[in-house]
Amino acid sequence: MNCYLCEKPNLKIIRTKLRHDIERNVLQCQDCGIVYLEPQEKNLKEFYSKDYRNIYTPIIGKIVDSKESFDIYLPYQQARIDLIKEKLNPEMKALDIGCSSGHFLYALKPYVEEVTGIEFNKENAEFVNKVLGIQVHTCPIEDTDISMEHFDLITAFQVLEHIDKPLEFLKTISKYLKPGGLLYIEIPNINDALVSLYNVEPYCDFWFREPHIFYYYPKTLYLILEKPGFRGSIRTMQTYNFVNHINWILTGQPQKSIDIGMSKPVLISSDSVNDEIKNELNTFIKRVDEEYKMILEKYNLGNAIVFIGKKI
Repeated sequence: MNCYLCEKPNLKIIRTKLRHDIERNVLQCQDCGIVYLEPQEKNLKEFYSKDYRNIYTPIIGKIVDSKESFDIYLPYQQARIDLIKEKLNPEMKALDIGCSSGHFLYALKPYVEEVTGIEFNKENAEFVNKVLGIQVHTCPIEDTDISMEHFDLITAFQVLEHIDKPLEFLKTISKYLKPGGLLYIEIPNINDALVSLYNVEPYCDFWFREPHIFYYYPKTLYLILEKPGFRGSIRTMQTYNFVNHINWILTGQPQKSIDIGMSKPVLISSDSVNDEIKNELNTFIKRVDEEYKMILEKYNLGNAIVFIGKKI
């Protein structure tokens, strides 16, 4: 078998186990470095329309509805908008692919003229359409009636890793961007500190999962974006907090919910503790958290890779 990206026959199996004890070979090209699951036939659209949100949820062991998902993720969208705020204008038309419960589109709406989503999960799509009042399509973009070169901005957060043919996907969405249009992508980073720095084995078993078909380093993401003609900047972001990492290192277990792992850490919440002590300790852990994230991002060890660039 040849590498999907560079087409050279130099693939190595680097793992055989995924989350939920699923046995599946994880391959890495020894030439270009791209990492992906050994190909397997599966109806992905059907999986994402029905099963995905019931298996992979923001709260461990709990199926959340669209409103709960929206409420959990909405507070973290401003950080995404801040990265492109200076590039936004009131006449822009934006598309979010894999928009989930619409949290990013809702946060983006005040800054642009038009927002549209694509989401295979029908419950989420209905929520975004009816409750948020934002148009959402439940099919691939090429099956919609959207005209070519319609959008000034296309975003895809935590989506590209799910795509089994990423080059073809990127070439397709390029057709719907205006010349010079902006592409904003966020994906998991295989250089995540818990994997590459601390080598927390239970986290590795948790991190590699069947819905994530491709795994990217900053370098390999840039390589795969170059081929369809995108140019821009890449950086990493640490979205999970310092306490989340300490929890994984000490216990080998995830925290109960994404909200706990991504919110600003708090050491003391009890009202029975002296306010002066409580405030000083909570200020301390927030400062540690900020400095820790800065160090990880400096060395491209943040848990997410972010690409912001243009169609050339």
